[in-house]
Parts: sequence; C-alpha cells; structure tokens
Amino acid sequence: MKKKTYAFRHKNEVLLESSSGGAFTALANVIISRGGVVFGACFDKELNVVHKKAETIEECFKFRGSKYIQSSMTGVYIQIKECLKNGRIVLFTGTPCQIKAVKNYCNKNSINIDNLVLVDIICHGAMRPDVWQKFRQ
Repeated sequence: MKKKTYAFRHKNEVLLESSSGGAFTALANVIISRGGVVFGACFDKELNVVHKKAETIEECFKFRGSKYIQSSMTGVYIQIKECLKNGRIVLFTGTPCQIKAVKNYCNKNSINIDNLVLVDIICHGAMRPDVWQKFRQ
C-alpha cells in the first residue's frame, strides 16, 4: 500500500490558535460532522497529559497545541474498538509509536479499520511523564 503525505494549513482564525497550521481542527471538524469521534492528547486537571475522546468540536479544542510529553493511553484502545464496532468514524492523533500501537491493537483483535483515520505528529522525543512531574514541582 502506498503511503500518502499531505501538508496544509487552515485559512481562518483557527490558524492563530493552533501550533501546527490548524490541520488538526480541519480534520476534526470533518470527522465530527460525519458523526465520528476524535481522540487526542490533552492536559487533565493535574496537568498530566492523557489521551481522551471527543464527540463535539468544542471538546476537540483541548487537543490543540503541542504537549511534548508522553500521554497516557489508559482505556483508549477499548474505546476505539467500541466506536469502530459501532460503525463510527474514528480520528486518532498521536506520535508515530502511538499510531503503531493502535494499528497493532486493531490487528491483534481483528478490528475492521476501514473507519479509522490515523494522523501522526512529528515526534522530537517526547518527555517521559515522570520527568514532567519533577519539572512541574
């Protein structure tokens, strides 16, 4: 299978609120408008970086911006599986190793990935969560 690579940027105010040209917001809008769900990294209440599910574009706003910290994927694989089994389109954004892990999980569990859209970010070496915790203190 040939891999495709695209580069684009948003053309309105989203560009000013984004760290990488607003591509994520444009993709999330399309997925949400088609009844899909979006998974991305955000900060939780304790400033840990975690992957979460969003079902509205407003919920996706928390995924904007770079985090540079490895995110927790607790429960995400099962949620992706359930969404795909229910016929929903799933957009998952993450580092290349997280993308590979989602693919491996789906393959190992015989999950149809026709409705799975994977977008990896360029990884410059994400900080480990324990290092982030020490830095915050």
